[in-house]
Amino acid sequence: MVATGSTLYVFGGRDASCQYNGFYSDTTPNERKLLSPVEEGPTPRSFHSMTADEENVYVFGGVSFTARLRH
Repeated sequence: MVATGSTLYVFGGRDASCQYNGFYSDTTPNERKLLSPVEEGPTPRSFHSMTADEENVYVFGGVSFTARLRH
């Protein structure tokens, strides 16, 4: 997850049976918006890093079900 201004961005994660690639923005405590369709997002992953500038959010590395990811 990464914050820019008052917006928090969340990508990916996992539970016991599944890796996720949902990309969400969260602007208020009770409002989360899906920004990219789950089927079209980057490779599902967990243990990744994120950073952002004024216009973009970047996702680095992480682990999928089968391999460590570099991008």
